[in-house]
Amino acid sequence: MWEDSDYCWMVICKNHLFHLRQNIFFGHKIPLGETDAYAPPPALKSNFSVRCDDCRKEYLYKPSEVLRHEQELSTSFTPHPLFGLNVVSPADEMTAQGAIDPEGGPERRRSRPKLITGIIHLMRRIKP
Repeated sequence: MWEDSDYCWMVICKNHLFHLRQNIFFGHKIPLGETDAYAPPPALKSNFSVRCDDCRKEYLYKPSEVLRHEQELSTSFTPHPLFGLNVVSPADEMTAQGAIDPEGGPERRRSRPKLITGIIHLMRRIKP
């Protein structure tokens, strides 16, 4: 039944040419850890590396590339260190990676695109 569905966090392997023969449309899915249908995505602050279990290549992935997928995991499945149960708490992980605490850390300002900065500079020079 649908209540018994197993879900996992996963990424798509970036070695598309190797996996092309297996699955043309969706790419090779690399499971990272178990989850359920309602859990929020993991709070990852920086890129992380994942080694493909099939082609053995290792690539960097953004937190936005993590997807939830309905898939039954094998009993020999070993979760990724960032997605394992009770391995590292999110607070410890962020401290270990040297990330800034979101509540107490300094604010980051986004830089303006160069085009807008150039236009503002020209407008200041051409004052009426």
